[in-house]
Amino acid sequence: MNLHVHVILNTSGHGNISRTMLNAQLDVLNQDYSSLKFRLVVKSIDRIVNDTWYTMKRNSNAERLAKTALRKGTAADLNVYFANIGDLNLLGWGTFPADYRRNPKNDGVVILSTTLPGLLSY
Repeated sequence: MNLHVHVILNTSGHGNISRTMLNAQLDVLNQDYSSLKFRLVVKSIDRIVNDTWYTMKRNSNAERLAKTALRKGTAADLNVYFANIGDLNLLGWGTFPADYRRNPKNDGVVILSTTLPGLLSY
């Protein structure tokens, strides 16, 4: 499955994820799903500086704007947005594949950046 990674940073530069960290996480996921013949392959990585998107909350205007501006590919692709999400006690959220037809611009997974191994809290 094609993976489009969107790393959202604030103007101070917090939130950056190195390619090494991303690859380490993908290695774990691909190993976990190998029995299903499922594999994530990075097709693009972009880094965006935006203080509002950096602290987006679930179902917020910031989430809608970020996903509308950044989403790539088709329904067969996975878009992942790394940010310092503003919802307390959430590590991230995602949409269901069945929701794509109703709202394709909302498709994707949002992940708290600091959940990746090696990234320090800030």
